[in-house]
Amino acid sequence: MPNTFNKALPDTLAKLADLGLDLSGCIEYEKVPIVHGGYCTVYIGTVSLTSKESLKNSEEETKMNVTVKELCLDISASRDSEKILAKELYIWSKIKHANILSLQGFILEN
Repeated sequence: MPNTFNKALPDTLAKLADLGLDLSGCIEYEKVPIVHGGYCTVYIGTVSLTSKESLKNSEEETKMNVTVKELCLDISASRDSEKILAKELYIWSKIKHANILSLQGFILEN
């Protein structure tokens, strides 16, 4: 039986990256959290996105304030953790609801 455990998260992150959601290297955030809990730590930061203007053929940088949610999760601790995280990220990327913040992207660090 093939081992899909080691592929769930990388496959999901690759799909999200194809949708333009990989913001690694584009976000700067304060190293002091605004809130810390058992499952995550939340920081305030900014994302810098560069987009080409089609008519001017020049690059324009857009900065936007964001919150960064750092998950306090040891993926290696449980065989199911990676699959659960992959499923949560995928579902969150698809949700469109007035009372739920949309997933704007993800970053990978260490």
